[in-house]
Amino acid sequence: MSLTKRVFALFLGNGLTQILNFIFILLAVRIFNVLDYATFKQGTILVMTISPLLVLGIPVSIGYFLPKVATDIHEKARYTAQAILILACLGFIGAMGLALLAGKISRLYNNAALGDYLGIFAIMLFCDVVCAFYPFLLIAEKRNRRLATVSVLFAVLRVVCLFFTIWFDKGLAFFLSLNVFLSIFRLAFMIGDATMYFRSKAVIFSVLLSKLKEQIRYSFPLGISQILVTLNSYIDKNLTSIFYLPNKYAVYVNGAFEVPMVPIVSGSINSVLFPEFSGMYIKDNPHAKDKIIYLWHQSILASAVLLLPVMFALFVFTDTIIELLFTRQYLESADIFRIYLLIIPTRLTYFGTPFNVAGKPRRLVIYGAISLAMSVSAYLVVQSIFGFSYLALSVVAASYVTSLIILAEIGKIYGRKYSEVFPWKKIATLLIIGVSISLPYKWLVTKIFKKNMMIELGACAALGVLLVIVMAILIPETRNILKNMTRVVTGSIN
Repeated sequence: MSLTKRVFALFLGNGLTQILNFIFILLAVRIFNVLDYATFKQGTILVMTISPLLVLGIPVSIGYFLPKVATDIHEKARYTAQAILILACLGFIGAMGLALLAGKISRLYNNAALGDYLGIFAIMLFCDVVCAFYPFLLIAEKRNRRLATVSVLFAVLRVVCLFFTIWFDKGLAFFLSLNVFLSIFRLAFMIGDATMYFRSKAVIFSVLLSKLKEQIRYSFPLGISQILVTLNSYIDKNLTSIFYLPNKYAVYVNGAFEVPMVPIVSGSINSVLFPEFSGMYIKDNPHAKDKIIYLWHQSILASAVLLLPVMFALFVFTDTIIELLFTRQYLESADIFRIYLLIIPTRLTYFGTPFNVAGKPRRLVIYGAISLAMSVSAYLVVQSIFGFSYLALSVVAASYVTSLIILAEIGKIYGRKYSEVFPWKKIATLLIIGVSISLPYKWLVTKIFKKNMMIELGACAALGVLLVIVMAILIPETRNILKNMTRVVTGSIN
C-alpha cells in the first residue's frame, strides 16, 4: 500500500472513530446529570492523563525499531513481546495506585462521588496502557486498514454500551460496568490479534534481556518527554478540577477540547511518517535530512489545508456549535472553546517527530518541562487577572512559545536556518486568507438570515469548504495535496 493510501486509511478510520466519540458525548451530556457527567469526565481525564505517563514511550519504540529490522520477523516479534510485557507491568502499578488513592483524589478534585468509581477507572487504565502497543505495531507493519477497522469497531461498541444504559434506564455505574467489560475484551482481542499475526509467520513471542534493555534505553527519555507532553495537554483541566467545583469543571471541559479533526489529520499523517522517517534518516547524510524536512513540510501543508478552514469556520460560529453539542445549558463554554481553537496552528504537526527519528528524544524533555512550567504559571496568572472564562489562554500561550523554541533546535539538527525549518510564508498566507474571508462572511450571514441553528450550521460547513477551495487555488502545494487525496478516494493511486 502506498504512503498516501496508508495515511488515508488511518485518516478514515480515525475520522469515523472520532465521529462516533462525538456521538457518544452528545448522548452522554444529555442522559447524565451535571454531577454524573462531571464525574465521568474527571475519571476519563484522569485515565487519559495517567495512561501516557505510564507507557514511558514503549509503544513508540515499536515504530522506531521494527522498520530497522524490517527483514527479521523474529526480531519484530521480540520487540513487540517486550513492549507488551513492560506495558503490563507499568499498567498494573498505575491501576493499583489509582485504586488505592481513590479517596485522596476525590477530595483533591472536590468530588466525593468520583472516589466511588475510581476502582472501575483503574481497570480501564490498565487495559488502555497495555493496548497502547497495538496501533504502533499495525502502522509499522503497514496494516493501516486493519487498525482503522478495529478502532471503529470498538468506538461503535462504546456507543452501544451507552445505548444499553439508556434502554434499561440506568445511570453512570451501569455504563461504567459495561465499559470495563468492553475494555477487557479490547485488551484480549489486541493481544490475541498480535499473537496470531506472528504465529501466521511461524514466529512466537520471546524476550531477550539485551534487546529489552536497548528498548528501554530508547524509550525512557522519550517516555519522560511524553509525560511532560501529557501533563501539558491536561494540566488546565486538572487544575480546573482542583480550583473549581464539578459544575464549573463541566462547563470548562466542554469548551476546552480539541476539535476531533485535529488529531485525526495531523496524527494520521505523523503516525505513518514516523516509521518512514526512521528508516530514511542517516546522521551524516544531508540529502536524507533534506528529504525528511521536505516531506515534513508537505505533511504540515496537508494538515493546514484541512485544519485551518475548520478553525476559522468553527471560530465564527462557536455559539451555534456549543449549543448543538452540549445544549444551551453549556453556552458559557463558548468563549473557552473559541480561545482553544487558536491552538490549532501549533497542532498542524507533531514537533517531536524530527527529534525522535534522529534518535534525540532527550531534548524534548527539556522543552516539555519548560512548556509545563509556562502552562502552570500562565494558568495561575490568567486565573487571577482575567478569571474563569479565559483560562484556556494559558494553554495557547505555552503551546506557541514551546513550538517556536523547538523549531530552532530542529533547524540545528537538520542543518536548516530558522526561516527554512518551517513553511512560515505559506502558513502565514493561509492564515491571512482565513481571516480575510471569515470575518466578512460571518457579517454577511448575520445580515441576510435571522438567527437559526440549521442555517448557521450550513453556513459553517460552507465556509469551511470555501476556505479549502480558495487555499487550494492560491497555494499550489495545497492544490497538489488535495489532488492526491482525491486520487486515493477514487482508487487511482497504485
